[in-house]
Amino acid sequence: MSTEEVRMTIKTLARKGAPKRDIARQLDMSEGNVRYHLRRLEAGAVDGRSRQRHKASKRPDLPESPCICPAGRAPLVEVAA
Repeated sequence: MSTEEVRMTIKTLARKGAPKRDIARQLDMSEGNVRYHLRRLEAGAVDGRSRQRHKASKRPDLPESPCICPAGRAPLVEVAA
């Protein structure tokens, strides 16, 4: 689940009156994490990192599509000497 999906789920469940503890259990996260997202939503804060351009997108020698690695691990990259 992406961060936006998590935030929308938290927002929806909170509007329905679900306690933070129950929301946290449903989403398998801490209650503090739920409180954090609710505070950010109330403040209208926007995650700046997700809107920034990735450094790799500026390099013409890299492929257009990202590498999808098993189990969310970063790919091993060979560095030219």
